[in-house]
Amino acid sequence: MTTTAVDEKDLPPVPEAKLINKPEDLDAAVERIMELEMRLEDLARACEIAMITRQFDVVESFKATADECLLKKIVIEQPTAEDFKLTILEGEVSEETKKELKEKHAKAK
Repeated sequence: MTTTAVDEKDLPPVPEAKLINKPEDLDAAVERIMELEMRLEDLARACEIAMITRQFDVVESFKATADECLLKKIVIEQPTAEDFKLTILEGEVSEETKKELKEKHAKAK
């Protein structure tokens, strides 16, 4: 019988996702949300006017400011498993080692 039990201390740390361009604090986040809402409202009004008047060139300047605002959007950088190393040992496990592992596992619960 083989076992794949590994001590938690022997496992590599789980990499966490990294937020790029995130606001530093709550005030900065609220300020940024308000700016985005104002630009979105401007863009929505420009689209509404363009639809009614059929003058779609009205939207261009608002689209440009929206694109400019998106340059500093928050991006989630997901970690990769490139540096993950795993060693597999094969062979028989003695009865004594099995017993020790079972006892250790029982104590951990």
